[in-house]
Amino acid sequence: MSELPPYRIALFPGDGIGPEVVAEGLKVLDAAEKRFGFRTERKSFPWSGAHWLATKELMPDSVLEEVRTFDAVLLGAVGHPGTPPGLVERSVVGGLRWGLDLYANVRPVRLYHERLTPLKGKTPADID
Repeated sequence: MSELPPYRIALFPGDGIGPEVVAEGLKVLDAAEKRFGFRTERKSFPWSGAHWLATKELMPDSVLEEVRTFDAVLLGAVGHPGTPPGLVERSVVGGLRWGLDLYANVRPVRLYHERLTPLKGKTPADID
């Protein structure tokens, strides 16, 4: 049996609590890899408010083209009080959402059996 290729994940740790949240998410991913026998290949991207303060560079379109080759993106909080409001957020968060056709910020939802959820008596129509 041949081994499956690794899932490629683009990491954007971001600012503030973002790097901490992404690091904790990676711990969960590490545990899932061990438990379920899959592999990931990860690449971290520096684009954040802190990066902009240090370089005055916003995320270029070439990064979006590269990110399209990945299987997933793990995005931390983006924004820094020292940057002009919305500048970095539009570049990184907006760039990823619009560039990857995720602009509506829709998250998939699955309604589990009512014994497994506090949404007792609800139907998919109530949630959609």
